Amino acid sequence: MENRVDVKSLYELLDDAERRLEDAAREMRLLLEDVEQKALPEEDAMGALRDSLKEISNMRTELAEKGAALDAAPASFAIADWRRALSAYEEKCANEAGREALALLQRLYSEDEECQSAIETLRASCPSLEADALGRKKPDLLRDIKLLMEAFQQEKPMKSESKLLQYGRKLAHFPEKLVIAAATGDPPLLLHEQEKAPSSMPEAEESDVPSAHGKAARKEDTPYAAEEDGASVRAASFAADVSAREAQDERIATTLFERIREKYTTEHPLLEIEDHSAEKKPTAKTIKNYLKQGTAAIGPLRRFVMILGSYRMISAPWVAAQAKTDIALVKSVLADMAERGFLRLLHFRGLPDMYDVPTSLYPELRAKEVLRLLHWKKKSLQPPEEIADPLVLEVLFNLLYDQIDLHADQRKGALHGKETDWYGDEGCFFQALRTVLREEHYIFMAAPPTVKWLEKVRAARRKAPESALYLLGADAQHIEEIRAFLEEHCESALTIAGTYVWEEDVWQETSADEAKVRAEGAGDTAPEGDALKENTAADSLQEPKSASADARGAGDEEALGEGAASEEMPTMEAASARVQLVTETPTADAAPIAAEPTQPMATESTAARPMAEDAASAAQEMPPAVTAVIPPVGEPSAEEAASAPAKAAALPGVSAIMKGISVEQNLHAMLECGDFASASAYLHAAAHFAPDSWKQLNQELAYALFAPLQKVRYSSDVLTDVYFTQSMGEPHEGLAVSAMLWNFYLDHTPYDYGMQSLLGTAKSFGLLKEAAGLSDALYTLMQFKTEAQSGADKYADYRLKDKSRMEERVKELQRKAREYENTFVRGHITENGSNRRFIETQRLMFAPDGNLANALHSVAEGEREMFDLVRDYVAEAFLEDAEEGAPHFEMQNVSADKIDRLIDDCWHRAGSLVLIQRRSSKLVGAFRSSLQKRLEKIAVLLTQWVKCSDALGIDEMNSSLPAYRKMHGRLLKQLEKAQESVQETALPTWERQVLSHTIGEIVRRLRGDYEEKEQRFFYVDFLRTPYVLLDEDFLPRVTQPVGDLESFFPLRRIEQHFAAEKPAFAVRLQEILDGSDDLGSARLIVSYLDATGEPPAPEVRAMLERMEPDSIIAHAERVKKGFIESLELAQSYGQIESAIEDKKEKILETVEAWFVRCRENLDYGFFAAIVEAFKKKIDDDAEHRGKALRTELDKLQTILPPAGDEEESERREAKIEKIRRMIDIKNYTVAEDMLHRFSEDADDSPLESLQTDELRDFLRFYDSSYNKVYGSSRTLSSVVHLRGRNKETRGGEALLNAWPKSGRGANQSAMIKDLLRGLGFSVASVKALSPIGKTENYEVRLEEAAGGRRNYAHPCAAFGSRATQTPFRVICLYGKFDADALIDRFKEIGTAKPTLVFLDYALQKDQRNRLARKTKLEIPECCFAVIDRVVIGYLAEHYAETKINRMTLSITMPYTFYQPYIPNAANAMPPEMFMGRKEALDKIVNPQGENIVYGGRQLGKSALLRMAEYTVNRMGDGSRALIVDVKSCDVEEAALRISREFADSKILAADFETRDWTELARAIRLRLNETSERIPYLLLLIDEADAFIENCKAVDYRPFEELKNIQTIGQERFKFVIAGLRNVVRFDKEALSKNSVLAHLKSYTVRPFSATEARELLEVPLACLGLRFSEEKQALVSTILATTNYFPGLIQLYCYKLLEAMKKDYAGYEEANTPPYEINEKHIKKVLAEADFMQDIYNKFDITLRVDEDCYYHILAILMADLYHDGENSEGCLPEDLLKRGKDYGIKKMEMLSLENVHALMEELRELNIFRLTAGGRYLFARYNFFQLMGSKEHLENELLTYMED
Repeated sequence: MENRVDVKSLYELLDDAERRLEDAAREMRLLLEDVEQKALPEEDAMGALRDSLKEISNMRTELAEKGAALDAAPASFAIADWRRALSAYEEKCANEAGREALALLQRLYSEDEECQSAIETLRASCPSLEADALGRKKPDLLRDIKLLMEAFQQEKPMKSESKLLQYGRKLAHFPEKLVIAAATGDPPLLLHEQEKAPSSMPEAEESDVPSAHGKAARKEDTPYAAEEDGASVRAASFAADVSAREAQDERIATTLFERIREKYTTEHPLLEIEDHSAEKKPTAKTIKNYLKQGTAAIGPLRRFVMILGSYRMISAPWVAAQAKTDIALVKSVLADMAERGFLRLLHFRGLPDMYDVPTSLYPELRAKEVLRLLHWKKKSLQPPEEIADPLVLEVLFNLLYDQIDLHADQRKGALHGKETDWYGDEGCFFQALRTVLREEHYIFMAAPPTVKWLEKVRAARRKAPESALYLLGADAQHIEEIRAFLEEHCESALTIAGTYVWEEDVWQETSADEAKVRAEGAGDTAPEGDALKENTAADSLQEPKSASADARGAGDEEALGEGAASEEMPTMEAASARVQLVTETPTADAAPIAAEPTQPMATESTAARPMAEDAASAAQEMPPAVTAVIPPVGEPSAEEAASAPAKAAALPGVSAIMKGISVEQNLHAMLECGDFASASAYLHAAAHFAPDSWKQLNQELAYALFAPLQKVRYSSDVLTDVYFTQSMGEPHEGLAVSAMLWNFYLDHTPYDYGMQSLLGTAKSFGLLKEAAGLSDALYTLMQFKTEAQSGADKYADYRLKDKSRMEERVKELQRKAREYENTFVRGHITENGSNRRFIETQRLMFAPDGNLANALHSVAEGEREMFDLVRDYVAEAFLEDAEEGAPHFEMQNVSADKIDRLIDDCWHRAGSLVLIQRRSSKLVGAFRSSLQKRLEKIAVLLTQWVKCSDALGIDEMNSSLPAYRKMHGRLLKQLEKAQESVQETALPTWERQVLSHTIGEIVRRLRGDYEEKEQRFFYVDFLRTPYVLLDEDFLPRVTQPVGDLESFFPLRRIEQHFAAEKPAFAVRLQEILDGSDDLGSARLIVSYLDATGEPPAPEVRAMLERMEPDSIIAHAERVKKGFIESLELAQSYGQIESAIEDKKEKILETVEAWFVRCRENLDYGFFAAIVEAFKKKIDDDAEHRGKALRTELDKLQTILPPAGDEEESERREAKIEKIRRMIDIKNYTVAEDMLHRFSEDADDSPLESLQTDELRDFLRFYDSSYNKVYGSSRTLSSVVHLRGRNKETRGGEALLNAWPKSGRGANQSAMIKDLLRGLGFSVASVKALSPIGKTENYEVRLEEAAGGRRNYAHPCAAFGSRATQTPFRVICLYGKFDADALIDRFKEIGTAKPTLVFLDYALQKDQRNRLARKTKLEIPECCFAVIDRVVIGYLAEHYAETKINRMTLSITMPYTFYQPYIPNAANAMPPEMFMGRKEALDKIVNPQGENIVYGGRQLGKSALLRMAEYTVNRMGDGSRALIVDVKSCDVEEAALRISREFADSKILAADFETRDWTELARAIRLRLNETSERIPYLLLLIDEADAFIENCKAVDYRPFEELKNIQTIGQERFKFVIAGLRNVVRFDKEALSKNSVLAHLKSYTVRPFSATEARELLEVPLACLGLRFSEEKQALVSTILATTNYFPGLIQLYCYKLLEAMKKDYAGYEEANTPPYEINEKHIKKVLAEADFMQDIYNKFDITLRVDEDCYYHILAILMADLYHDGENSEGCLPEDLLKRGKDYGIKKMEMLSLENVHALMEELRELNIFRLTAGGRYLFARYNFFQLMGSKEHLENELLTYMED
């Protein structure tokens, strides 16, 4: 025997060596960084490297010694080579063991009949007795035979009973008798003599032949018969029992799947694994940071990919389908994640690239911060289990599983609530899908299944025998193998409903009924497959893929959602003067139209959703949409529509739109009219969106027309395939002959040996017999091409007649070559510099001394002598290889594969130039596309130059030229004859037109009447109308829909173009110049007119040149911004419904995507049309909500009781009329709100406090006041004459006399104090400070409000309550000032303190307006209220003591910036801004008032308590109030916190603290009894008391008892108030039955504001700052209040944002007309359009619903939103509806509630304005936007899942 190699130790040595090499590499990189920076490395670093190299050297020696025994030790010391050698050695050893086992099996026999029969059966089951062959065909059988022989060779009896049991279990599927005999020797197994062994068995050495006991036996030895051992027999029996129990885990023996395993392992090997994780070494921190970063589209997509990749292998198309996003974006993200080491990339031959998470990354992914970011809620994240199957079969497993859900969804009945069963096994899966209509089963098998798996499949089939069964396989034979296995092992006959074959990417229905159901469903469900069909144009710029991968490539750049036609576009009826197009589905008696596929039903399928258990985690992370792509949205089924009568019908998706388009008839109409460009683009678009139906015809028409859009390249083989092989029916003879004419005439394939065969195939055409001359022309062209080895086009007269024109073309190419040379060769690299390898790739590709640069330079310089070199280089580098001879230089011959190879070559070469860059990784994504586009442009240019130069070189010496001239006349006659006769044939008109067009163009080319530029301008007619855009190559862009706008669906746009009148190019150009902003189209028109020799007029060209791209982009930005603002307002008005998806976000994504697309060519007129179309669609779609609200209003009127009197009747009619008015103007939010509050006696009229407008009065008298006081040389008292001698007059005179004058000296402070008091300020002190420069400077402090008074005259705390603690500043200015000088002086003074400015100068009105704008824009951080001579003169003349302070601030604050609103509830609310709640405050402050206050968040509860504290502490009689936050405190912690607060507030002794409530109560009682520093009234306010109350239950509410005892001592000396959330009262109700102290305490509920209170908070502060809602805009007040739900916190936030907008661009106001500031929709839009505003609204809304730990409010709101999504109970729901739905979902908390509980909770939600009652007594969301705030259906399902699991 040979020496065995210690494989394990060698593997360990290789692992150690690999780690050491990585360490050395890292150390070398560190040294290299120092060297590159010319820094001497550290000695420690050099020492570490020396040690590493020494250790590596030792490992090399050890490796050589230990590996010497290998059969073929590697010549190199590459780790990978040694691993391969070890693997080969292991495989060899395994084969040797297999051969030995089979040799023993051949010699094995037994004298026991049963046992001998088992041995023979086992031998017969082996398809081969060669170990290698059996290992390939039945590896499991070979493994088990080796194990059986191993048991046979063991010494008997076996010493280890466990070993005996193991053999019994592992060999359980072998005959029991045989296994027992091998393991125990009873009955004995014997061996034939060596020479009796079959000749096929290898000879064995005599000493090595084992006997029945496994010992060496001589030939003469007799077989050993063991004595019966009872213990061994019992052990064997026990082993058999264990085997029987575990038999289900064993696999069923079958050879059916060996072929597919062998095929896929051989044909689709794993080529390469790119795993950068070892190199990059990602940590939890880097993973978290990476996943958090990125745009709104990329960040969530990264997290989504990380979650999916941690479960299984994923592909880019599948991820794109799951995320409903752009395939290009997905590919970019996947490539980036692989490059960074977050994913590994697996390349298989002929299969899509697959990605998964590297195993080494899982420890980092399990970090808490990463799991939290991924929303991981399941058990610990673990890598998938390793499987025994080849990796490629796991890939096939995943790819086929991905097909199932998509297939199941494409039919009626695929509604929410689909149930699934999943049985997975190694190499097999079974999926059961059950919906409301049907059940479907899907099976895939690529390996023998276990007994257990098969039993589950049988049980499922027995349970649902009528279910549809689908088989999924790699190829057709694989399907038959699966079918054969199932028929053999299933109990009943199988009826296969359909199959899916991966390699053909086709679902085939085998039942007519199935096909019908599937076809009906396709119209009702969006074709998700559309989102995965790769754009062929994009394909050409991507990496090459296999055919199978191409069949299921990536998603379209766009997938259309819903659609509705725009009435503003030209209708098809406009074309009635020509040929009427059919735009609706034809009636039964109409001519057949190919609007639907004529082929057998075959649904192209791609990727489905992840496995059910994975999706719950993955789906919650991904937003509905992360990029600018609109996913398909399906139309509801008939059942769904019937169940939701009030729900808007879902708009059609791509499939439905295509159904509604009569493509065939419209196409024929275009062709019959001779509009070949429209027809070509139209059919190309149809083929893009419905390839099954129109791809074939699109190819046929493209070749027939020689259409540039499809970039056709002619050869006879291609045409044979297109017109004969691929065609499903009779060929279109006219198209086929047209294509043949082009093929024989053009020079695309010179050595075209298929021409004769093609012509022979077409001879059966009736057309060739009918059309005289046509057959002759084809033959003449074919004969010439065969003899001349080039097409006649090369010598056509149009090419040779005018060499000067050809010279011009060469010069144009030279100019473009110089441009490319300057840009690509000499230009600066502009791509992201962070990708060094990409930069190096560009440098290599465009190196100045490289072949490409030299070729460009030769063309640019017109070096004709370099023609041969350039021609040879272009042919080799860029053109498709010809079958024979040199390729022909046509742009159609440019090879995408060669361009890709050039990119890959440079990329790999660049890898060797960049440190630590794996050469194996491929360039993908945007970088690759960028290079592909550049190279394609250069290749086309070089090809055209060679072609033109070659044509210029044709002379009389050319041998083919005489043959052409000889043939020329004859061919023309034949073609002209054919042209005439074609019109008399039986061809359909549209085919005749195509053929006639082809013949005519070839004739014009031969005669020289043709212009070569005509091919480039084939689609130029689209420039005459605005409907279809052309790219820079004059090709139409018709594969991108515009969201759900059907009028902008590409086919509809082409129809509109065809139907429209086509103005002359000059007229169209003038239209653009007059304001349509389609600059790109205008430039193309000018380029076309210049090329055709009809340039535009000089003045038109000048106007075009004056159209600055920047100004057009800026205008488009304004259009986009305005639309976004309008969109937000529309949603705020409730005009946008999002029951199916977040419709607003989809519209925004679409608009943004088209804004970017239109930037390419500056066609922003098209973009503006899209915006207008969306506006109209939103307006139209909103009508159905208006109808629903009108219906509800009508119903309300019918059930209203009679009015009590005439006044009530009038008031009721006014309300109804206002609601109708709101519905008419589509302000549904206000209409809903008014319906909700209809029964309330609320007055929506303007506030009484705003009836007097001091600012308008001041402005009305401004001119007269200014004229009196403008001269600063005279005192005010001398120029302002007050009449009368009353109190007001004396007050006015006092103001004038106190007005500061320069030079008054020490008396000035007293004068300032008098002046301020005259202005209504309660001044405590005025302190003169050092002048700031020349500016007088004073500090003013105000007095505390006496008796706790809180009715401030203005909202400005800086000049009110805050000034009692923090003084404000007063400055005096003298002399002449304008607004700019004032701003400069204010900046000089500083902006640290709010300032009153006394200006002894009269500002003109325009300067005061300018001051208003500049203060808000330049110094908004500080308030400067300017009181000049005009203001003080006006105040003196209109003096009123009771309102002078309000007047002063009302006419000065609008001219500065001040922010009174508090957006954060945690911040203290100044008393000036505490509005409403008067009754609530009295109840809290009053000693006899309530003790318990409860209410949800955002309702101002804490602000109410703080105001109560403020009020009591300022009563002036020594009363004290103390607010203590006891959030999360238990009983003792609350006592401790309260006692400390008492001590800190000096109410109790400084050192007092206690955890005992009795002791605390005693201390309070004693303090109240003290006579020194007596406290007349002590109010204790305990906030956030929920946890405290919960803990009080355990001590029978003892703290409440103690506090109540103090409160009852009499004399109203003490009171406590407990405040909390909703559960406070719930505890109260529980306590009532226990007769506890809570039963004797009164409670108060804090609810949302009343309408009057809300209007006060909204309007009063704004009015003081100059902002107004005009009478015409009062609906905006209602809109704001409805949007904020009357919540004080949200009103504060809204107004805060409204004022903050003034700081940006003056909120769009004009300086000349402001203040006052009229608030209109424009300003509301600005607030709504702020990115974070609606998020703030949502957050506060969510907090309100999650009011306590039970989250009952949130659960009920989710259930209500779920009903909305399903379209159920459109008129509202009852408590029993929500209770039933909650129980149906299995929510435990709902199961604990009674119907009365649910009703009570819904009433509380109504009190919170979240729900409202309809006239019919049902509940709905109070406003539709509340439903929208609840999120998408998927979001709700995740929330419900959380509660279901709770």
